[in-house]
Amino acid sequence: MIAPIDESRLARLADDLDGDLEACGRAAREFSGAWEGRITLVRDAIGASAEGRASAALLSISTTGRMLGAEVLAAAADRARGLLALGALTAPVVDELDRLGRVSLGGLEAALLRLRAA
Repeated sequence: MIAPIDESRLARLADDLDGDLEACGRAAREFSGAWEGRITLVRDAIGASAEGRASAALLSISTTGRMLGAEVLAAAADRARGLLALGALTAPVVDELDRLGRVSLGGLEAALLRLRAA
């Protein structure tokens, strides 16, 4: 299985924040807390006219995911955004994105715990 979180990216983010692991943790908690809302926006866009908000949610998942080291999730969000633009986004694609998101969020929490312990 591919690691859900690139811990070196997360460590670099902590370094960029002058070693402030609390700020890094806040960013991770905000990402986690916004997950349900973002994935709901994406689900609602299937066969509807909510493309703009869903595209913004997917872009947010992608950029924040990359910042936090969730490369697999970010790539999946990019693919979903491309499918959305083509009108080809389907429920199974969003279900897989949601699954990857939940795995990544769990991996992110574990990675933060390891960074704090180091």
